Amino acid sequence: MPAVRPRIGPRDLDQDQRITLHVVSWEQYEAMLAIRVEGSGVRLTYLQGELELMSPSRPHEGIKKCIARLLETWALERDVDLDGFGSWTVRKQLRKRGAEPDECYTRGPDHSETRPDLAIEVVWTTGGLD
Repeated sequence: MPAVRPRIGPRDLDQDQRITLHVVSWEQYEAMLAIRVEGSGVRLTYLQGELELMSPSRPHEGIKKCIARLLETWALERDVDLDGFGSWTVRKQLRKRGAEPDECYTRGPDHSETRPDLAIEVVWTTGGLD
């Protein structure tokens, strides 16, 4: 018997796709980060036992890219030392929190290894972890 696939219409592509898992341990969150395929486009957000998997929509990605280009052009014009890293997983085990911004940057020659100096997060659809 062939697999049944849900039909996705054009309007569905305009919405971020979100799944929230409940009662997830920090260790399970870290395991999900480790097995996730790089470049998959799925972003993980963890907040005190709640894990959200989000696949950003095309409009979400377009807005993110536009903001990033504006910021990078401004930095070039103003001679600001700004390095972009795309989506960077930032997490703190003690606070039981982890997130991946849409784009992030460090400033200056001494780059932080624990967190970006600037993060861009596009809020395109409602819901999700705050």
